[in-house]
Amino acid sequence: MLKKWRYYQHRSGDIKLVFSHDDVFIAGAWMGVKFKRLQEKFSLPRATLHDLRHSHASLLIHMKENPKMVQERLGHAKIEMTLDTYSHLYPTENFDVVDRLNTISGRE
Repeated sequence: MLKKWRYYQHRSGDIKLVFSHDDVFIAGAWMGVKFKRLQEKFSLPRATLHDLRHSHASLLIHMKENPKMVQERLGHAKIEMTLDTYSHLYPTENFDVVDRLNTISGRE
């Protein structure tokens, strides 16, 4: 998507802003303000856009999605960042591994 946007910008006068509208910079806080207004309008619980990002990652992990896929969806440059941030959500995995090894060895 960013490559398409860059191509469009290049064709329309080499605008170098990622988040812009009619060549006017859109501040990062703008989205947060809009999101907050929507929460108030619909009486939603208070959350930040970053909270939604963490919720998304947590749900993927709960669904037992591959950590590499979670990393790619979050845009982390390295898998270590994903695992360092979300490793606390994998605590039962060790018990599952032990149970499977016990089953193989006949120790149930």
